[in-house]
Amino acid sequence: MLLKKIAQFISPIFIAASLVGLAAAPAHAVTLDANNVTLDFTDSKKSNIIGTNGTAAGDIVKYNAVAAINGTTIDAVVENLELLGMSNLDSFDVTGSGFDSNSSAQDLFQLSFNNVPNSGGFVRFRFSFYEQGTYSGPGTGIPVTLQNVRLNAYDIDAGQYVEFSGFQQYKYAITNNPDRFAPSVVSGSSPVRTKFAWASSASYDTNNSAGSNSYDAGRMELKYAQVTTLEALIGDANGGGAVYGLEWGIGPAWPDGTTDAAFVNNTNNTPPSSTDTTLYTPVNDSITLSVRDFGNYSDPQGDGMAGVTITSLPTVGTLEKFVNNAWVAVVANDFISKADIE
Repeated sequence: MLLKKIAQFISPIFIAASLVGLAAAPAHAVTLDANNVTLDFTDSKKSNIIGTNGTAAGDIVKYNAVAAINGTTIDAVVENLELLGMSNLDSFDVTGSGFDSNSSAQDLFQLSFNNVPNSGGFVRFRFSFYEQGTYSGPGTGIPVTLQNVRLNAYDIDAGQYVEFSGFQQYKYAITNNPDRFAPSVVSGSSPVRTKFAWASSASYDTNNSAGSNSYDAGRMELKYAQVTTLEALIGDANGGGAVYGLEWGIGPAWPDGTTDAAFVNNTNNTPPSSTDTTLYTPVNDSITLSVRDFGNYSDPQGDGMAGVTITSLPTVGTLEKFVNNAWVAVVANDFISKADIE
């Protein structure tokens, strides 16, 4: 996809654009609205790409057809990037216990730890999304950017924690102890991660029982404006064993009688910025825009530029994008990936 500006007379071009800081996507990337969509990580959809079923560092697995949006079917790729304190996971995707056995929270991405030392341990994953059937290994595939993504983390209890970056908002239940998930910045992390750890003073109560269809006490919910790739770190500070569940979707209602907390802005996710630019074109002529025409990009978290959202259109001339071998008009709030501009 290219961007083209057609001028009706000699005039400066000014296009208001909102920059998005995420991992930059290769050419021909697809952007889809995942609002109210739940991704299906049923274990039977999983196939090995590299390694042994995702349980060891360096393993890569693919989940086939986790969702279909506007006629595009999506595969999810999960990379096991790092293990600390253990040589491998006990199970990469649990299906017979924990929250995935709860009928109100099916199809989770769920893992279990065993034999974690007293000094603690963690696993770090990367999730990426591609058009169905296009990914066969590193460097392949047509990437998919998902907009308006919700991610729920379940079963975070004593000594356990999760770390995420790039999200815009988060929330957790308010019960007798509102400080059970006090967030903190992970020192030295790049991009900057926020850690949500079970507070040592928090009580672990029956609200967290999977069998009761009620598990707000150990639940986090995150909002992402856009996701092309996402890293998550999941850990246990006390050692022993643990089961975690991640649900890519809004998830069930918060049913246990707690007060459903409002979403809180992620103050650690400072938006990216760019410098202003002005372009001039001759009468009745056109120019093709490039990434550099959108200024000098900068992101405090070190995230790469994913693209721009066209928040308002030029008052003189027209702005068009090249889609399916034809130029079509850009409309306000269109998202254009960096790869498509290039």
